[in-house]
Amino acid sequence: MIYLSFIYLLFFFSGVSSLVYQVLWVRSFSLIFGGSHMAVATVLTVFMAGLALGGFLGRHTDRSPRPLRIYGLLEIGIGIAAFVLLWLLRIYPDVYTAFARLVENQITVLTFGRVIFSMIAMLLPTTLMGLTLPALAGFAARQGGGFGQQLSFLYGINTFGAVVGAFAAGFILLRYLTVSTTYGLAIGISLLVGLLALVLDSRFAAASPLNRVEGTDDKPPAGMTRQDREISKTMPTRLILVGIGFSGFCALGYEILWTRVLSIVVGTTVYG
Repeated sequence: MIYLSFIYLLFFFSGVSSLVYQVLWVRSFSLIFGGSHMAVATVLTVFMAGLALGGFLGRHTDRSPRPLRIYGLLEIGIGIAAFVLLWLLRIYPDVYTAFARLVENQITVLTFGRVIFSMIAMLLPTTLMGLTLPALAGFAARQGGGFGQQLSFLYGINTFGAVVGAFAAGFILLRYLTVSTTYGLAIGISLLVGLLALVLDSRFAAASPLNRVEGTDDKPPAGMTRQDREISKTMPTRLILVGIGFSGFCALGYEILWTRVLSIVVGTTVYG
């Protein structure tokens, strides 16, 4: 149980750093796009695309013999990718100037180029972020509680950390620290979380070499018959998934609209 307590704490700070990144990226890309709503929409689109891609690629990560080790490496990868992104943001003005001269200020082409740059810059770190939840949920499920229960709890912990990170970045860190210092702090959190996860993994592996419960990966949930599994693949289940997709579509649409409205009241992108 003590391992789970540390894992929850690590994932909380993972959420903190993720939303510090997002606030900083919105601020940085608002300088590139020249309009707050376009910067928010672009960052949010790529951010969520990366999380979705990571979640899809990580659907088998929970079956790894050492998911905690994978999580630690992912967090370190996020820190490194975020550092590379910072470097890209610093060279982008020169690249964009040359690109604008090449296309002779064609608005549509310029906008497309900005979006492509945003995807190149942010897709890697956000995909790594999306991979962290399934890896950590797989480890936590083996220590206590079902996979669904641990997944929900970890998501809640991580989201609460995101709340703290967004608030801290917008109202505290960027007010008293420079952008570079705030960015360095977020990178430091990611790297520290990753290193601590690797240390925990090594100690846990030494204390419990058989940390993988053999034969449980492919077992259906208790009480589920073969007929139930066949039914779960039918059209109603697929319609539920489609409905969940539309729910996400509406939720993120609301966020863009609310940010647009708040920018009129609050006045600046970061605070909005």
